[in-house]
Amino acid sequence: FSAYVLAGQFSIALQLGLALLVAVLAPWLLVRGLMFRARYSSWRGLSFRFVPDYGESYIRFLVLFLPLLASFGLLYPWVKGKQKEFIVEHHRYGTQVFRFLANPGQFYPPYLIAWSVIFAWMFGGGMLLGFGMAMISAGNDSPPPEWIIWAFVVAIYAGYFVVLAFLAAAIANLIYNNTEVGGRRFQSRLKGGKLLWIYSSNTVLILVSAGLLIPWAMVRLARYRAECLSLLARDDFNDIAVRQGQGIDAIAAEVDGLFDIDIGL
Repeated sequence: FSAYVLAGQFSIALQLGLALLVAVLAPWLLVRGLMFRARYSSWRGLSFRFVPDYGESYIRFLVLFLPLLASFGLLYPWVKGKQKEFIVEHHRYGTQVFRFLANPGQFYPPYLIAWSVIFAWMFGGGMLLGFGMAMISAGNDSPPPEWIIWAFVVAIYAGYFVVLAFLAAAIANLIYNNTEVGGRRFQSRLKGGKLLWIYSSNTVLILVSAGLLIPWAMVRLARYRAECLSLLARDDFNDIAVRQGQGIDAIAAEVDGLFDIDIGL
């Protein structure tokens, strides 16, 4: 990112070239990151896996941006749904396959609500700003004070922050509530208000600590997400996990090591 910003100071062509390079590498890096994260995640002694499909990743995370741009962003929820489908269905728990039951169209209601609220907030804020500036400037030729402009900017970003928290909760619930593994469903109960409190308080604490509390803030957020996630199992999942785990040998682990990033010293 720093190289991209610096390149813009010297050559637009160089900056565009770097942007193109990042776009080309992004799907590959995403798959590698998912493989790494899945490999070093486990539950009840059984590891997760992410099955790589680089060709499909380029379709979902690069090619689909062409119709997204052509639609002026209106296809964003649909594209986001296709991307989440790819991520979920390429995960494995032992030999159990993850399935994503939602269709991309189900991503539209949360995003449409969020977009509508943001538009209404910006429109209302703009009306109040114009009215306030007109009242302050009435009867004198002096320009309006700068604080009113800054107040408008802060209010707009605050509204966006609130909408972002509720949207994040809605999308996470949609994804997990429509994910199953081995016929077992998940249940996510994230609340937008609680997520907003965690986001805002984490932001304040990170700023006050000059970034030293970033790890603590990440753990705090992850803990809340984990507390709101449940697995709905009809039987003894532990017995199934042990039985499936016996089918994973050292050869499979070594093959995974060929494609993952090693975290050894």
